[in-house]
Amino acid sequence: MIPTFAGPAILRLLILTYMTLIMCISWNIVSGYTRFLSLGHSVFLGIGAYTSAILYTKYGISPWIGMVISLIPSALLAFVIGILTFRLHGAFFALTTIAILQILMLLALHFVDITRGALGIIYLPKNDPFNFFFLDIAVYYYIIYVMLLVALYISYSIDRGFLGRSLKAIGDDEVAAAAIGIDTMRTKILAFIISAVIATPVGTFYAQYIGYITPESVFSLGFSIRIAVIGMIGGAGTFLGPILGTLILVPADQLLTIYLSSYYGLNLVVYGFLLMAIMLFLPKGVIGIIEGFTKWQRRY
Repeated sequence: MIPTFAGPAILRLLILTYMTLIMCISWNIVSGYTRFLSLGHSVFLGIGAYTSAILYTKYGISPWIGMVISLIPSALLAFVIGILTFRLHGAFFALTTIAILQILMLLALHFVDITRGALGIIYLPKNDPFNFFFLDIAVYYYIIYVMLLVALYISYSIDRGFLGRSLKAIGDDEVAAAAIGIDTMRTKILAFIISAVIATPVGTFYAQYIGYITPESVFSLGFSIRIAVIGMIGGAGTFLGPILGTLILVPADQLLTIYLSSYYGLNLVVYGFLLMAIMLFLPKGVIGIIEGFTKWQRRY
């Protein structure tokens, strides 16, 4: 809930944190558990943002309804991507997800009549609850807070359920998982669809909250990389991993943005090195450090 001392600046930081955490939870369901590294996960955020925005600006359909409708193309894309790419491994899968993200961004830039291209889609600020517009930032906070609770519930249920155990088995050894009767392709595609369904509404929320979207802002490679780094720093393939990673990286990201803003792209270089360092030296992230410390403490 909202802290009693929260002003607009704190609410903005909390909203950003919750949005990032939901995206990281979404990424973790497919990439954290199965270890198929997706570096194009913001594609689903972009679909949510543009579907609802186009439906509202072109046809007058409320973004509340557009948020629900956007789940359909997002789930279909996740299904198609899964069928085409889950036979790939390692860097090939990661590069394919980047390519798909870039293709969607180029399409959004090209079809100017529908998306307004590089000019983007802008909303005039007004108070219209039926159409997902609010002048009070606290309302947006409550909406994203409820969305986060739903995402956490889904994540917890998966982590403790059969699907989570199946995904972990695939991440540990896909051949062995298939040998014990797990339909690995079907399980991965199901996880990818659930992941897309969690991420897509964040795109609609982002469009309404910011009031302005462009292809570069919602189909962002930089944001996709940040999501992966956050998940891996916290501990990929665990329920608490995205939460810990977000609490550590979102404040750090804000500092990097402030202090490296004069050096365009340098913050992405820093994230790239972080991603490589985590994969090499901290494959289990902060959760791994905590588990190691707990085991050491029990010994002594």
